[in-house]
Amino acid sequence: MAAENSDAHGPIGARLKALYQALEQEPVPDLFVDLLEKLEKAEAAAAERGP
Repeated sequence: MAAENSDAHGPIGARLKALYQALEQEPVPDLFVDLLEKLEKAEAAAAERGP
């Protein structure tokens, strides 16, 4: 079991961490931003209408 835990800090773990960090730097696609804005508007409208 110790060998399994050491792999998380080995080359595979390092590559996964680098990939994740690179992914964090990617811009959010405009389509996704638009969808989030629509969701916020829909939630605000629903809140105004009440339960």
